[in-house]
Amino acid sequence: MIREFHKFDMFLLENDKDYECYKRAVNELLTNNKRVHCDFLKNTNRVEQGIRNHTISEIDLLNSNQIQKTFLIVIDNSPWPEALDNSEIYS
Repeated sequence: MIREFHKFDMFLLENDKDYECYKRAVNELLTNNKRVHCDFLKNTNRVEQGIRNHTISEIDLLNSNQIQKTFLIVIDNSPWPEALDNSEIYS
C-alpha cells in the first residue's frame, strides 16, 4: 500500500496576537464560512504554504545578537489560508 502525502501549511508565529488571529481565522472559515486575513501571512520568511515536508533546522530561528527567542510552530491542514485567495475552495 502506498501512502499518499498531503500538503500542509507551516506558520512560524512569533507572538500570541498572531496565534489568536490564526485560531479565529480558521474557526470563522470552518463554522461561518467567513474569510479572515491575518497580518503574519505577509511575512514570507515565517509562512510556507503547500509543502509536503520540512526540516526545521533550515529555518534561521536565532541570530548572533539573540540569546533566546520563542516561536509557536503551527502545522495546518485546514482550507485556510488558501480560501482567502480562492472563494471556490471552501463554500
